[in-house]
Amino acid sequence: MKQGMQSFVDAFNTRAPQANGIDLSPEQQADAELARYANAALAAQTDAAFLDSAESYYALMGEGFQSGSIVGDRETNDADLAYCRALSSSGITDIPASANDLPFLSFLPYAIATAPSFLPFIPFLLSSILVLGATRPATLAAKAPAPKFRRLIQIVFSIIVAGTAMLLAGLAPGGIYALVLNGFGQIGYPIAFFHDGALATTTAGNVFTTLLLALLA
Repeated sequence: MKQGMQSFVDAFNTRAPQANGIDLSPEQQADAELARYANAALAAQTDAAFLDSAESYYALMGEGFQSGSIVGDRETNDADLAYCRALSSSGITDIPASANDLPFLSFLPYAIATAPSFLPFIPFLLSSILVLGATRPATLAAKAPAPKFRRLIQIVFSIIVAGTAMLLAGLAPGGIYALVLNGFGQIGYPIAFFHDGALATTTAGNVFTTLLLALLA
């Protein structure tokens, strides 16, 4: 967020180095106000002060997107605005400065969101191939003196265990690092994102619960 604001301020200073509020067009006046909010956010000494200025900045940017005077990534702006508002209303002011500062609860959705969408299916696919290959008719495992139904249950259970273990192995290193270094995190920490074109806001606790249910499923 700070990088985006700094980029806007730099671009504004390059476009209008002599802008002093006199004889400015409506677009230039809007840019000057945006730059004022951005500078206030960048100069904020507390997270609460940053959120206050950042919320005004993204709200004004949103008005520009609606009027058509600003073009670009509107979804990211809307998500940033929703995040600032949710964080302000939650009373939480401990904002991670980077991914390295994410506590455990916030790291998990971050790790899932940054992974390719097909990645979670790979462990289950590989474990299925391995288990089914080990129990094909030509192998000793297929000729074990056990009822067919029990062997089917064993195959399914083995696939679930192997796939779950591989998924946990992928998330465990970063999760343990985040837990040891930054703690468990706050269950009410807000998360804002776009899903299928719609803005969704939730909390780290809700995402954690959803991941557990998905893992059980």
